[in-house]
Amino acid sequence: MMPQDKRRGVFILSSLIGSISTRARLILLLLAALLPMAGLLVAGIVLDYRDTTEQAYQELEQLAQVASLQQSELFSATKSLLSVVRLTPGVTADGGDACRRLIRAVRDSNPQFLTMGVFDQRGNITCHSDLDAPATFEDQSLVRRVLAPQAPRFVVGDFMIAGATKQPTFAIAMGLPKVEGFVRGAVFVSMNLTRMGRAAKGLTGGRWETVTLVQPRSNRMLVQHPATEAPVGTTFAGHPLMALMQSRSSGGVVEGPGFDGVERMHGFYPIAGAETAGLMLLVGTDSDAVFAAVQHRTLLYSFAILGVFLAAMAGTWWLGYWTQLRPVQRLTSSARHIARGQFSARATIEDWQAPEFRELGSTLDQMAVQLEAGDAAEQVVVASEARYRLLADNTLDLITQVDEAGRRVFVSPASRNMLGFEPEDLLESTSVDLIHPDDHPALERMLQQLRDGTPVIGVQLRERHRNGHYVWVELNGKPLSPKGGAIFSSRDITARKEMERELEEANHKLSMLAATDGLTGLANRRAFDETLQREIARSVREQSELSLVLIDVDHFKRYNDAYGHPAGDDCLRAISSQLGKLLRRPGDFGARYGGEELAAILPHTSLDGAAGWAETMRSAVADLGIHHKGSPFRHVTISLGVSSYPSGDAPVSPAGLIKLADEALYEAKGAGRNRTELARRRPTASARGELRPGTRTPASGDAGMVDEAGSHGAARTRRPSGRM
Repeated sequence: MMPQDKRRGVFILSSLIGSISTRARLILLLLAALLPMAGLLVAGIVLDYRDTTEQAYQELEQLAQVASLQQSELFSATKSLLSVVRLTPGVTADGGDACRRLIRAVRDSNPQFLTMGVFDQRGNITCHSDLDAPATFEDQSLVRRVLAPQAPRFVVGDFMIAGATKQPTFAIAMGLPKVEGFVRGAVFVSMNLTRMGRAAKGLTGGRWETVTLVQPRSNRMLVQHPATEAPVGTTFAGHPLMALMQSRSSGGVVEGPGFDGVERMHGFYPIAGAETAGLMLLVGTDSDAVFAAVQHRTLLYSFAILGVFLAAMAGTWWLGYWTQLRPVQRLTSSARHIARGQFSARATIEDWQAPEFRELGSTLDQMAVQLEAGDAAEQVVVASEARYRLLADNTLDLITQVDEAGRRVFVSPASRNMLGFEPEDLLESTSVDLIHPDDHPALERMLQQLRDGTPVIGVQLRERHRNGHYVWVELNGKPLSPKGGAIFSSRDITARKEMERELEEANHKLSMLAATDGLTGLANRRAFDETLQREIARSVREQSELSLVLIDVDHFKRYNDAYGHPAGDDCLRAISSQLGKLLRRPGDFGARYGGEELAAILPHTSLDGAAGWAETMRSAVADLGIHHKGSPFRHVTISLGVSSYPSGDAPVSPAGLIKLADEALYEAKGAGRNRTELARRRPTASARGELRPGTRTPASGDAGMVDEAGSHGAARTRRPSGRM
């Protein structure tokens, strides 16, 4: 658009706005005031819809759970019945007349079953309620699942057409008692889907429209009431409901078309007892019925809002003339006379009019006398204001001037963007008002430096934003005169401080990752080496004792070979957890030394005290009871080697202390594993007596107990007895 076209557009817009009368403007103001109210009403309607939807979802999910529980009673009763039948004498995989008579009697007394029978390990029916001749069981997948070595006792099959009755059904089977460690056959029943359909009919009522038994795994609809054109067992592969139930096996609520194509709200929930078949119960209700009350309220609210708007506009139109338009017309007429130099003109405003109009009329009368002086003063103000705006509006930094008492006497417009305050909101207040309490000492030092006549540069403080949060700012200040007062420039550095914080957090996380073993959660080998070096130096400096315990999982390769590496990882995590629990003192340190070896550094702990702690650790691992068929102990055990650095001895290297503990560990493994062996330092000029590496702990009281103060007491160790 050309500049001339822009000017023409602005002129037209200004003309249109200028043509709006005072009364029309009042109506617009009224509308502006009423619109938030209307917005609140609309928001209320929206919230009403949302609350109604949430309540409907909750109710429908609860109804689906209740209906599912009712259906699960059928499976629970079937499980109980099969549990009794499978143990009844005469019911065997070989069949026979006695088995057939018993099966028929049970079936006849349970109309929820179509048929009942027994099949052997090859899937051949040897005993049946309706068949006299041998036959092959239709659901061979069920045969394989129920006869598998680790199969659940109660297995629900998939949809099928029963060979004996030619009716749609699904079977439920339970393995017969094991013979020589194997399941030789199973007792089964085929469910009467027609009877289950009548049971579903009894579940409908109230706001429930449909009840459907579904097997999402096979995409089949097994039972539905009311019945649809689709026959029982129809597959609905690709249907949105099937896809949702397959992805949300724990149940849920959704809106959409049902299996009959009708839009409804659906709730679905798994049936307890039928987990092996993945059966779910689906209930549906009419969405329009749920929202009928809300729609009625919405219509009433809409008419109410429209009536209020019409009444308010009519009243405003009438009152606007007498209370606004009439006095404005009189004041306008008087002002026109004054503008033409007729200073004898007077505004006549009734006493019942608003005081603002009366005051304005009086002001117009005085204006005629003071017009010339006022015009000159106005020109001075305009020029001063233009210079002020040029300076204040073209800087992003916040400029503040304070007087001798520390009160702000000038604040630039940048306060809006930086702190959310208008400049006038901050006038006459002090700098302390917005500064974070923790930064008051720094602020006082800065003010004292200014009082001493020295400028300040780059002081970082936090100032409170109007919304309540704090903004990091960088202050530069300069004193104005020896009597006091100063001028400040502030710059927002919040983004920079946030970047510094994020960088610090990232460095900390990297440091933690570098020192932690990913599998066990303990410290890694690198952290262990650094800690041992540091603790040896501390022990030398403080003339205190220091002990090291090396831990090896017995026959761990056999455990991995027998149970797999994932199980081996779980085993290491469990042992590491026990190690972490027993390192109770602040200075104790645990790490993964390598492979299946762990280590514990025990500051201020003697050899005997460390032996007691090691025995506690060995017992704690044994108490886990982790089965280990490749171990002579039949459960996971550990071997431990302990070395110590007695106080007052010559300094020892980390490698030397590790070597002594490692030799003791090999002594423990060579002596049969599941035990603790000790290694004492070779004597210098001490009176401790000669003890070779590999000497076991002396017998004493309770093994490995930790005293209440958390120290590993030397008097509480004991000798591991026999093969541990």
